[in-house]
Amino acid sequence: MRDCGKLSDLPVWSLILSVFFSRLDVSDSIELNVTSHRLVKRGTDGFSEEEKMDIVRAHNEARAKEGAADMLAMNWDEALGNSAQAHADKCQFDHTTMSKLLNIGVHEIVGENLYFSTDETTPKHALDAWYGEKKDYDFATKKCRPYAVCGHYKQVVWAKSYALGCGKRLCLKLTSVKWTSPVPSANLLTCQYGPAGNIIGDPLYIDGMACSMCPPERYCKESLCALEAFSRASYQSQLFIVCLLSVFVSLF
Repeated sequence: MRDCGKLSDLPVWSLILSVFFSRLDVSDSIELNVTSHRLVKRGTDGFSEEEKMDIVRAHNEARAKEGAADMLAMNWDEALGNSAQAHADKCQFDHTTMSKLLNIGVHEIVGENLYFSTDETTPKHALDAWYGEKKDYDFATKKCRPYAVCGHYKQVVWAKSYALGCGKRLCLKLTSVKWTSPVPSANLLTCQYGPAGNIIGDPLYIDGMACSMCPPERYCKESLCALEAFSRASYQSQLFIVCLLSVFVSLF
């Protein structure tokens, strides 16, 4: 019987079939990648599929800039998305209480970033505002500079955070315990991250050549440690199918 131990042993038409199978999405995760950051006009509440792609892409582009050895690529997490949307629906510019950030989906504890604007906005506007806090982060002390805010930036580039879910709502009245009066007609955006970052005293990531310290189950893609597009087990099963087809055709 034909030896199907290596893909290189197969005839050309089999290689074509192999490439076709490898293009199929058999991953358990969703790795969303688009290049545009267009404004998606679709009502006022909730994230469209395009906006989910945009916010994930924007986060990963920012994370890739850091030059980290262990920076994980972020993927959309539906459980976090539902939780973030529930927060946005409250129209309160205050963080979710810690007790409600526990055990969301597979995450024991999640982090959270908030953003609002009285103008029409895109997901990338929020990401740019959060990432812009980098100037106020002191890498030597691992703290924000005095009287500055940088916690949003720290969460965006926290290397071990890999799951992201966001929600948004147009609030007729956006309130906060810190404000004396509400803000009218404001877009509120909430993003939650798993696992949570922003741990006091811990480094954001490990400096070094990009992807040089990726976990075994991840590979280097665009300077980030990304999930396999398909598992080795799936690859072997696809190769086995191609092999059987090759043997069948060779009999005729």
